[in-house]
Amino acid sequence: MMHANLFPDCVLPACTTPVAEPGQACPECVTAFGPMLRTGGAPLTEEEIRERDDMTNAIYQHRAMMRGYRTTPAPEQQT
Repeated sequence: MMHANLFPDCVLPACTTPVAEPGQACPECVTAFGPMLRTGGAPLTEEEIRERDDMTNAIYQHRAMMRGYRTTPAPEQQT
C-alpha cells in the first residue's frame, strides 16, 4: 500500500511502516525479525508485494471465518 506521502510500505506482510524503497524492511521489522530475514537476491517488486499481501489477507480472512464456525455452539439436536 502506498501512503499519501508516496512512500512504499515495509515489505513484511501487515506492516505499514513507510520505507525509502519498495522491497525494503523497516527498522522495526529488521530489529524484530533480523535473523529470520534473508538478504540478497532481487527485492520484491511492488506488484509482487501487492499480490503476496492480497493472498495473505485472503488467508487471514478465511481463517477468521473458519474460527467463527468452530466457536459457534452446535444447535440442539431434536430427538
